[in-house]
Amino acid sequence: MLTVVTGMQFGDEGKGRIVHNLALSSYYSAGVRAQGGNNAGHTVKHKGVLYKLNLLPTPALLGKDVYLGRAMVLDLDVLAEEIIQVRKECSPKIMIDLRAHVIMPWHKELDGINERENGSHAAGSTGRGIGPAYASKHERTGIRVCDFFGDLERVDALTDQYAQRVALRTGQLLYPNRYYDSISQIREKVSFLESYIGDVSTALHFAFTRDEHVLGECAQAEMLDVDGAYYPRGTSSGTSAAGFWNGIGVGPSSKNLGPVIGVAKAYLTRVGNGPFVTEITDTTLANTLREKGGEYGTTTGRARRVGWLDIPMLRHAVIPSGITHLALTKLDILGGMDEIPVVNHYRTSDAIPCLAYEKVKPYFVSMKGWPAFSEEEYKIQFESGVRNIPHTGLRHYLQNIEENIGLPIGMISFGQESSAFISYI
Repeated sequence: MLTVVTGMQFGDEGKGRIVHNLALSSYYSAGVRAQGGNNAGHTVKHKGVLYKLNLLPTPALLGKDVYLGRAMVLDLDVLAEEIIQVRKECSPKIMIDLRAHVIMPWHKELDGINERENGSHAAGSTGRGIGPAYASKHERTGIRVCDFFGDLERVDALTDQYAQRVALRTGQLLYPNRYYDSISQIREKVSFLESYIGDVSTALHFAFTRDEHVLGECAQAEMLDVDGAYYPRGTSSGTSAAGFWNGIGVGPSSKNLGPVIGVAKAYLTRVGNGPFVTEITDTTLANTLREKGGEYGTTTGRARRVGWLDIPMLRHAVIPSGITHLALTKLDILGGMDEIPVVNHYRTSDAIPCLAYEKVKPYFVSMKGWPAFSEEEYKIQFESGVRNIPHTGLRHYLQNIEENIGLPIGMISFGQESSAFISYI
């Protein structure tokens, strides 16, 4: 059975932390990622050490089996480094799907070219080559992991083809062999990774047949989905729980379907360009919240834009992913505030438009805050469930989320440590 953990906002919700806490249970034997690349970053504190993983699912840190699905795009240098890093801690079984696509050197160059050419309309790419790698995949000029083992002639032909493409885009003289050294290095990485390569779809099929429980770790979040409401200011892959099944190459049969846990911060952040309805315009307040929450991108280090909780966004995220439970993170960051603004509705319609985002105006309501509780004090607050939280402000804040979304809060994270976590599921 597959339990999928997906983001409900603009990413950076703390999905890795939720997955890590779930993976601590012996109930789960494995973890899997299905899409995206090293533009995603999941931060996990394990045994007092802060890990930042861009490709490997976080259960790898616990020595559990992990899988990288066929819809991922892989920077093999980053992947090899992560495997070496994790293997210093433990020895998980790792399987990389042979059909996953490889980020080639020209993809990173094209990423920068596209951003420069798009100017004010740029998507705010991380510059990791993710978008161009997916573009190559869909125009059928991509290179898969397996191609390095059986179709080197095609790899060489595409290398020459993309050298010409980049030369034409940049106006440079044509250097047909400009990527040859890089290709040689990629082949070395493929050789290093060869023992990890396999058929993830088949492996997971048999795992489900054995009634194993697997954690699915979505990258990015619903609001960044390539088919989502904020296109083109998002990512280049399908980020919802619905797309996750295609990414691992297994159908969502009733036997395989587990819970879908939607993760949201207690407030809202966004990296890069694009609309942000509830963004905090008070620079001092935004900087204070950013520093307290450590709101800097795991992958890029870029400062995240900061805003208040947008509940219409969360309601929208429930639909494409079929979310069954909510997981709320970083609740502790709001501790100590007297008043906390929240948006339960927009002023006109709660629908997220495809265009004219500037016409969406938030209707803020102010809710009473709560003290800056310690970890142990939060545990006392949460020990009897959301509806029995002693502190009125904290209880009302969480009940307001449940009532306006129509789903229960199944998990709450209130600190970086694994112990700062409670689950009602």
